[in-house]
Amino acid sequence: MDFVQSVTVWKRRPIQLSVLAAYLLSLTFSLIYGYAAARSRTAERLLMPLLDVLQSVPILSFLPVVLLSLSALLPQAIAIELGLHR
Repeated sequence: MDFVQSVTVWKRRPIQLSVLAAYLLSLTFSLIYGYAAARSRTAERLLMPLLDVLQSVPILSFLPVVLLSLSALLPQAIAIELGLHR
């Protein structure tokens, strides 16, 4: 591996880490959501219609909600990076 390729790999590291963070957040959410729906009839009756609605909404409409939610929970720079993954 020459120097140019080595520098390129390190420049892309923050992007790779933000993708990993987004993946882990979505995996955690989906496992908790699925577990709750599978274990409780009440949770299933509440969560499954919500899931149907959320699947039909375009992904870009979630962006403001995600940014506001993340900025309330995390420092602003981290929230923006997670919300606006490049």
